[in-house]
Amino acid sequence: MFPAERIKSHLDRLRNVLACDPKIDKASLLAKAVERVRDLKQRAAGVGEAAPAHLFPTEHDEIVVLASGSGAVFEASVCCDDRSDLLPDLIETLRALRLRTLRAEMATLGGRVRNVLVLARDVADGGVVVTGDDDGYGGRAADSVGATDGANGTGGDFLKEALRALVERPGAAGDRPKRRRVSGMNMQAAA
Repeated sequence: MFPAERIKSHLDRLRNVLACDPKIDKASLLAKAVERVRDLKQRAAGVGEAAPAHLFPTEHDEIVVLASGSGAVFEASVCCDDRSDLLPDLIETLRALRLRTLRAEMATLGGRVRNVLVLARDVADGGVVVTGDDDGYGGRAADSVGATDGANGTGGDFLKEALRALVERPGAAGDRPKRRRVSGMNMQAAA
């Protein structure tokens, strides 16, 4: 491919990415590309500032459970090593505790994962009635009439202990830190 053809293909690709008119001149196209890159840099910087620091995983295992005043709604944050059976085990644990997920956020970084969950006691538990919410994220919880806390308590200790057992449980036998495979041929070429 000749240099002129290569430059033309790059300019065509820029026109497609920026959704520009195919007849736009090179200078205007490059000005739009520079403007778009600056805009993306500002947005990327804003993401780090706008995202709550508690969403990113830390280097140590951490379990935090906050309960509402009535003990019907909980916010739980679990930070631990990522493993293939973590989410299925988490779902199973929440079902066993008869908790319903109203909102869930998950972030992974360097083999670590943080799950931030907003949970409510299931309707069948008698602890909460979950109704729709306008924001599209799930629901809002309201105490049902005559609800009792039962054996689960209101402080969220039962949830914290269950999540601690989940985090401390050994992972699946096949789980190992994900590392890039290096074949024998690549090793010989590197030597």
